[in-house]
Amino acid sequence: MFRHFRKSPGAGFSDYLFPAGDGLLLGVGKDASATGVVGGVKVALFDVADPARPQQLGVQVFGAAGSSSGLDYTRHGIDLFARGDTLRVALPLWLWQGFAQPGPRGLQRLEVNTRERTLSAGALIAAPNADSAFDLSTDRALQIEDNVYYFVQGQLSAWKW
Repeated sequence: MFRHFRKSPGAGFSDYLFPAGDGLLLGVGKDASATGVVGGVKVALFDVADPARPQQLGVQVFGAAGSSSGLDYTRHGIDLFARGDTLRVALPLWLWQGFAQPGPRGLQRLEVNTRERTLSAGALIAAPNADSAFDLSTDRALQIEDNVYYFVQGQLSAWKW
């Protein structure tokens, strides 16, 4: 079974930064090796409470080189929902597993615990009846209370968070 995320030692870059509350930033971009070889989609949590000494607190990497997120196509390709000490993140992903091996497409759920200053990933919600095309420009997510709604290729599905 393909495990779609792994821990990263901290290399890579963020294309987007989002305030996550209490001196925290959430970065979404790509993993990269020390030599600059780009890898999968990277989501990282940064402590910027002391701007002179930012620290990476947590990281999740999804897929291999060639993987993409909804943010690679549009700034609307992510949904953030803050509730108490938790920031929930819904991010459409198309994951590449390696040479000529397209992987799953779906909605990745992540949570930032602002009190404990941690980042965790939940299970990927598989895109219902979506073809393997990797254009995520119209994939959208919306969170309402304890539900997440995923719109992909004209189909809407609802899930408990």
